[in-house]
Amino acid sequence: MATVAMTEMAMLENVYEEIRVSERTYLEHLDMILRYFADPLLCSHLIPVRDVTIIFGDIRSIRLVNQVLYDRLNLGLDIVEAFGDLIHFMKLYTAYSRSYPASQQLLANLRSSNKDFKRFCDHQECLPALKGLKLSALLITPVQRIPRYKLLLGQMLNVLNENSKQYRLVAKLLEQISRLAETVNDCIEEVENSAKIIAVQKLLDSCAPKLLVPGRRLLKEGMLDKMAQKNSTFRRRMFWLFTDILLYAKPLSAGRRGHYRCSCVFPLRHCVVERVLGQSMFRLICKDDVVIMRADQYSVMDEWVFAIERAIAQLMECRRSLRKESSSSVPLHRPELKLQRHRSTFTTKLNAKRKDCDVSAESREPERRNLFASLFAKLSRKLTFQQHSMDFEDVVRGKLTTSVSLFSTEGRLPLDKIAEETSSLDVSTG
Repeated sequence: MATVAMTEMAMLENVYEEIRVSERTYLEHLDMILRYFADPLLCSHLIPVRDVTIIFGDIRSIRLVNQVLYDRLNLGLDIVEAFGDLIHFMKLYTAYSRSYPASQQLLANLRSSNKDFKRFCDHQECLPALKGLKLSALLITPVQRIPRYKLLLGQMLNVLNENSKQYRLVAKLLEQISRLAETVNDCIEEVENSAKIIAVQKLLDSCAPKLLVPGRRLLKEGMLDKMAQKNSTFRRRMFWLFTDILLYAKPLSAGRRGHYRCSCVFPLRHCVVERVLGQSMFRLICKDDVVIMRADQYSVMDEWVFAIERAIAQLMECRRSLRKESSSSVPLHRPELKLQRHRSTFTTKLNAKRKDCDVSAESREPERRNLFASLFAKLSRKLTFQQHSMDFEDVVRGKLTTSVSLFSTEGRLPLDKIAEETSSLDVSTG
């Protein structure tokens, strides 16, 4: 009996130590994120503060919470006491996990569009202190931490006696952690799905529409033979089934093996799929388009038909509840895809030009204000000068009139009055 108790105690100590050591490594990773990426980006203004917030989330608060947990573990507190009131702050992980897909998408966009940001990340990732870890690998560690707690607490629960008080306390803690883990796991699945969609986008040419949109998931992919409308021959094509669209593409030349030329996009909400009896073929009907596809094996064809039918059914169910319009109501063949691409590119350039004009106008606004102030000042001085000139001319004109009247033949003044007028004129002009 004593031997069993000692074995149980040793196993509990091992699990406890694994939690403590892994917590220390986790804190080191969080420090790397803050010290080598988040803080330098905030100080350098390489990207807007809003983008920094989206990429890193509230990782600073997570760091503080886990530092308290690590300190308690170092003091040797019971695992339930160590988590204690911190379990309420673990909801920070839920918020971080929900924003993680947007963080990764923004990070990928900035790496491709901002050369200075890419150069900064590449330089920081090569620092010896990072031990070969990439920023994307560091940012996913908080997402992975809650499932790790669930795993370790489950191991601890398996060791404890089911009738003990400690078992009940650990079981309650594990239940709370498990609820958080479910939310985090959903976010992990979304992240993995986003990575798959981004990979598909990279395989397609520029005519392909933007695939990474909210709510879209990749369901199935694979090669099928598509019947050509001109001569009824079958051609090998690559198909991707998403939750709302079916896309197929033509393989490019051998020089770009593994890349594809986007041929057509079908909106599933307007599609119907039909089997061709007795053959490993099926027909996809979308508005006025009819596409016949063939698989190498009947089982493969059956999988595709089932996947498409289920996707259509789920999409229609979602549409009934959300009443959300699809982005397209007709099949988009390559000419339409090109036109859509050109319109999108033109709109992007136009918006960028408008933004540059707005920024330029804002930067020139103080200069324009100073110019207007200077012009108004000059105009005011000119008007004042003109007013003074007019007043002076009136005075002179009045004096000249008086002088002329002295020498006029009509109503000539007596000589004694002339002296008085002349003296008054001299005084006024002085």
